[in-house]
Amino acid sequence: MLAWFKDLSEDNSIALIVALIGLLGVLIATFGARFFKKPENPTGNNADGNSIPGPTITNSTVNQTIQQVDPDTNKKLDKIITLIEKNAALNTPSSPAETQTLKAAIARLIESQDAQKQHIVATLEQGDFDAAIAKFEALDQQQSQHAAQQIDQAVATKLELAALLTYRDPDKSERLLAQAVKLAPDHLQARNQHGLILMRMGRMPEAISAFEHLRSRPQDNPRAKGVALGNLGLAHARLGQVEKAIEHYRQALQISREIKDRQGEGSDLGNLGLAYARLGQVEKAIEHHRQALQISREIKDRQGEGNHLGNLGVVYERLGQPEKARQHYIQALAIFEQIKSPLADHARRLLATLDGASERRGGVAASGSPIIG
Repeated sequence: MLAWFKDLSEDNSIALIVALIGLLGVLIATFGARFFKKPENPTGNNADGNSIPGPTITNSTVNQTIQQVDPDTNKKLDKIITLIEKNAALNTPSSPAETQTLKAAIARLIESQDAQKQHIVATLEQGDFDAAIAKFEALDQQQSQHAAQQIDQAVATKLELAALLTYRDPDKSERLLAQAVKLAPDHLQARNQHGLILMRMGRMPEAISAFEHLRSRPQDNPRAKGVALGNLGLAHARLGQVEKAIEHYRQALQISREIKDRQGEGSDLGNLGLAYARLGQVEKAIEHHRQALQISREIKDRQGEGNHLGNLGVVYERLGQPEKARQHYIQALAIFEQIKSPLADHARRLLATLDGASERRGGVAASGSPIIG
């Protein structure tokens, strides 16, 4: 899905995820299904430019990290994310899951008591990303020399730096995550984040291997297993193996319900909606997106609410119901504008495409592009 990665620590999933709140893995998801997104290809972009990104599965830890920050931290977080989005030198997150991972990473960075990391935060607030990355790399090298004695610190720094580098230098980000996994083979966030970057790079067999490792975790850690199942579904969906993806999503949904993870449940439902839409089973797609939408509203997940509304709009457009599609796109756009989500631009494009098709066909819009799961 460009979907939403479910990030441990998915965009429902992902993002994830989703670079600075785990600085990415540790920077912004719930990788519960949530945001319009551009079509994905094997590198992490959607293939269908008119589709709304599906949920990324993010892990609950990422979401909790973002939700629990104090007002001062949140103010700094918003400022840094805004600067990142405006910085043309950075390839900003393409999915909500990735944005969640980024936010989570940055949030952890801001709340760190480490003096060197506070200097990095100050540099980021000034918008000097090159200097911030240089300082981060120096800190990583310093900690790597004593990694055996300070594994937790070394792994945390690698995850944060990898999150920042996800969009600018994915190869270096992947190497950092591989080093983190080597230092701590059972570190859930490191393993999950590594799988997500591998998937973004189109290295699906390796990504699947990383998620399979998480799925094999002890039964006393159902959340890790649920995240792994969701991301396995995402990987198989990208390979075109939609029915296998649905099988994994259903298992992830069962776990989310058993552990009462409402955000994860919404993400899993959204991913199922995207998958059924891809198979042309529109009634099932609508049913699952509606359930996901209801959950997002109940838990006040505005980003998820906007994502699900947008995905419902895409399904209605495919059904040849342009007015229903327009209503959902307009509602999604209003939410994205309110929360300053980069997906607002995508919602505007969907509306423009819908209106253009309606004019060309004498008031009847052509069915929308398929949703990429």
